[in-house]
Amino acid sequence: MQHHNGKVYLAVCDCTGHGVPGAFMSMIGSSLLDEAVVEKGITKPNEIFFEVRKGFINALKQNEEDGTQKDGMDATLIVWDKKNTLQAAAALNPVLLIRDGAIRELKPDRQPVGYLTGKQEAFTHHEVQLEKGDSLYLFTDGYHDQFGGPNLRKFMMRNFKKLLLTIQDKTMSEQKTILETTMAEWKGDTEQIDDILVIGGRQLALLSDATSDRPHKKKSNFHIRIIIQPRLL
Repeated sequence: MQHHNGKVYLAVCDCTGHGVPGAFMSMIGSSLLDEAVVEKGITKPNEIFFEVRKGFINALKQNEEDGTQKDGMDATLIVWDKKNTLQAAAALNPVLLIRDGAIRELKPDRQPVGYLTGKQEAFTHHEVQLEKGDSLYLFTDGYHDQFGGPNLRKFMMRNFKKLLLTIQDKTMSEQKTILETTMAEWKGDTEQIDDILVIGGRQLALLSDATSDRPHKKKSNFHIRIIIQPRLL
């Protein structure tokens, strides 16, 4: 998460690799995101992703000729401001917005933030005006891809969406408990295949027109809570 020039930037990323290689990729990704926002002043999420992708390609010397491993990351990035305007970009994983009992999916581009064979396509720009009561979820694929249940199948995205809809009357703290309990029961003794990260936020109230004269006191009313930590359960 990054606060910069009156906006809040929040990214959820799932880098290629595990262990030390995965940690190395995470460090590069985090550094490139900060550089795009703070040093280069890029504000639109889709343009930030495009810049980070160029950074990955340059840092890892990736090119089509030498068959370099196509490292990068699946990622979602949201940016919101004191006017409750939310901008988003999504690479391979969606952003889910729940409003009035219905899910709106900010659909992901089917390309990673990283090397892509052929033409480097632009990322899609999403923009939404947040309303009171909105819930927003960013996540990696660890939850819905986990195997379990009586037939050892994946939990699946459709079941993840249904679960989120059923817990909208709960606080974020209560949702965290339900998500953790549901996954623990689903997984049982089955080995966990990936890290799991779900971040949820709720628009508790619209911002007042009155704001402090001191920039560091201005805050968005979009409250973020980490629901499941990025670790093996």
